[in-house]
Amino acid sequence: MFVHSLSSILVNPHSKDSEPVLRIGLVSDVPQQHLVFSSQFRVHERTLPAGPCVALGNGPVVELRGTDWSVKLPDGAVLSPVETGASFTITDMPVGTGFHWQQKEDLIYNGELEFSMTSAGMLTVINRIGLEQYLESVISSEMNPLAPSEFLKAHAVVARSWVLAQLARDHLAPHEQKPPGVDIWEWQDREDHALFDLCADDHCQRYHGLTRRISQAARDAVKTTRGIVLWAEEHVVDARFSKCCGGLSEEYHTAWGGSAPPGLVSIIDAQAPPQGFALPLDSEEKAAKWIKGNPDVFCRVDDPALWRALSLPMDRDTTNFFRWTIRYTQEELAAMVEHRTGAGLGQILRLTPLKRGPSGRMWLLEIKGQHGNLTIGKELCIRRVLSDSHLKSSAFVVEHRELHRDVPGGVILHGAGWGHGVGMCQIGAGSMAAQGSPWRAILTHYFPSCELRTLF
Repeated sequence: MFVHSLSSILVNPHSKDSEPVLRIGLVSDVPQQHLVFSSQFRVHERTLPAGPCVALGNGPVVELRGTDWSVKLPDGAVLSPVETGASFTITDMPVGTGFHWQQKEDLIYNGELEFSMTSAGMLTVINRIGLEQYLESVISSEMNPLAPSEFLKAHAVVARSWVLAQLARDHLAPHEQKPPGVDIWEWQDREDHALFDLCADDHCQRYHGLTRRISQAARDAVKTTRGIVLWAEEHVVDARFSKCCGGLSEEYHTAWGGSAPPGLVSIIDAQAPPQGFALPLDSEEKAAKWIKGNPDVFCRVDDPALWRALSLPMDRDTTNFFRWTIRYTQEELAAMVEHRTGAGLGQILRLTPLKRGPSGRMWLLEIKGQHGNLTIGKELCIRRVLSDSHLKSSAFVVEHRELHRDVPGGVILHGAGWGHGVGMCQIGAGSMAAQGSPWRAILTHYFPSCELRTLF
């Protein structure tokens, strides 16, 4: 039995049959979407044949057109597979939207298929699937499904906790007001999607269906940890993860709005604090020494073979994730800031960090230009404004170079880490597993104030 609510699980946390069914938005707000059915699907007493078709938004209804057939369906129609194991393919589905690995792929999914229409008459394609089967794909889409099994188990618990925390949220925290003196104040978090629970991309969790060749190790990881979540202060922990913390994990407030969920704290990603560094990184001097340094931490992966063992092909080209450098000429920087913000600041005179979190991630930045200044936050906004896509993280120090009458000829950004840095560091956790740490120890390391609880 599936339930589409967390309430029954919390009322009876020892029930073994209360696995939620999720509604995952695969594609949203499109005029049409091409699909391929591997075998027959049934909807409203009609059986649809295997093969390609296109779904079209047609006023209040959805029209499916195959090679020699068509059917009109009401909003919210659900297609169920006739045979066990049947799948459908979403063609040219966006992956990594807005990030430096953005691409389109044909992705294969199983479970049920739902079509909904927005108020503007656009089409949304939704996958209905049980939580545990969803998790098999998530941990195979986020990282290599052939990664060490103890890492996959830890990842399954973190991903399950995040999903159930989202389902338990009755509403989002009120949107934070822009602080006085700040010109741009924004961040990206999971939203209350109007038509589905979660999306399938990095904005929520990567969910690429069957396409990532789910391994037996991934299936075993989900089965072994079935129903287990991180728990703190009588709540499922809103567990977060990012690719590489850079050696220190970050606090919630640098990335998102509202109060921090219980159980998320900043930790050093090592067995012991690296020598020669002063922590936290709350000054420019300490941040520069750390970011330009090479501390001995779990996510410093020096072995290319380990990175290949942990990563997916779509991520493997990003090898400089622990420490990285970006160079911009004055012309590139000024044009990028104007394009991203719409502000005509002219030449950029200085980039000044105003607030940093404990990992060195900036969450308030002043951009001083010839024709005015901008103060922007939080970390994702900073990463967007200073890149054509996204900087790997906001943990960077700025080197202004080739000064001429106080105008730099360009800047060098020396950076650390990949992602927001909050919660579990995926590469660090994978490294711990490769060194022999069991999954429970990995979770204790990244979530030291949490316990494990079985909800179903």
